[in-house]
Amino acid sequence: MNEKQYLKLLSKYNPQLDLAKVKEKAIAIGAFDGCHLGHMELLNKADYALAFWPLPKTLFSKDIKCLTVMEEKRYLYENFIFVEFDKSFAAQSAEHFMKFIEETFTPKKIIVGWDFRFGRRLEGGVIEIEQYISKNKLNTELVVIPPVLVDGVIAKSTTVRDHLISGELTKANNMLGYEFFCFSEVIKGKGVGRTLGFPTINLVIDDKKQLPLPGVYSGKVLLEDNSEYKVAISLLDKVERLELEAFLIDFSGDLYGQKVKLSFSKFLRPSKKFASFEELKAQIALDVQFV
Repeated sequence: MNEKQYLKLLSKYNPQLDLAKVKEKAIAIGAFDGCHLGHMELLNKADYALAFWPLPKTLFSKDIKCLTVMEEKRYLYENFIFVEFDKSFAAQSAEHFMKFIEETFTPKKIIVGWDFRFGRRLEGGVIEIEQYISKNKLNTELVVIPPVLVDGVIAKSTTVRDHLISGELTKANNMLGYEFFCFSEVIKGKGVGRTLGFPTINLVIDDKKQLPLPGVYSGKVLLEDNSEYKVAISLLDKVERLELEAFLIDFSGDLYGQKVKLSFSKFLRPSKKFASFEELKAQIALDVQFV
């Protein structure tokens, strides 16, 4: 690849990127799915972070979804640079990837996790980076971050995802270092909650986003004016999609079209069917007491 091709890989998701400003800096490299406590050890030592989008694992498996989409990553760490990841990029050798890093960023430091792999068939790792730096006599320091343990378990995106899917939200949040969240636009729903006396906001979620186990959760919602409210969250598993809605405690108003941040604090109970509206209304009233 030449410089023009390198720039094309970066321009799609970083239209305002000024490469001159990011050269000779400390660059962290990784997928950073979830930006969990292990990832933050890298990010806190970096001037910029290079991540891949779409998330590499999702390119090869439709069953895997992201803990954080691009916007959420930038919310957690503003200096992300995203490289367009496709099968052509995945097929390049480890050496070609290192050449891309060298010629694009001329980094003073490369910061990676202990288990970082790259290149076709994941042929590259820490040893290959060391060899490339030595072979090409680069004035680049390699910093390798060791595993970060959370409650005795190595912090990994796969583990966080497993916790979410199995309903272990507290364990997931502990490993993330923050409450799992999603950004969403408020859309018009069917108005069922309003007829029950509990008007809810309905949210549309990026279909690439991993969500927790369907059920009822306590949480928080951050509005565009930076006001925050406690919420009872209902995540229902429909045949074709997941349906997400939230009841804001002590709020009245119209939020249609607003972009909100919804955080999941605690798993309250699994989803269940009710024999009547009265039974559903009584259960909602009970759920709200635990928010």
